Amino acid sequence: MNLLGGRARTRYLHPLCSAELKFYAFDYLHPAETTPIHNWRSQSGFEVDFILGDSVAVEVKASANIGKSDLRGLQALAEEKRKMKRLIVVGLFKERRQIYDIELILYQDFLQELWAGDNV
Repeated sequence: MNLLGGRARTRYLHPLCSAELKFYAFDYLHPAETTPIHNWRSQSGFEVDFILGDSVAVEVKASANIGKSDLRGLQALAEEKRKMKRLIVVGLFKERRQIYDIELILYQDFLQELWAGDNV
């Protein structure tokens, strides 16, 4: 929980921290969304953490650095299900940005959008 309180000081984050951040995100997605929430996995093993309804895909990363391999699940999903309205990576970034059609959003901004009832 130090991470979520803004008290993380290290660059390396233990994989358990990633799991905690995903659980935290799910905890806030679940009551905020009236649409179904599920995950997705391709036959070739690509995964996406959360699919909100049929239109928004969310991948949660406990990292400030995102590489091509971190985007593969969202890219595979977009190829398979072309009707996705938003592809989002939530993480510990320094700034919000976009890579291809994928939005990289700071976890704080993502939570604020959820709390505000924005179309996440």
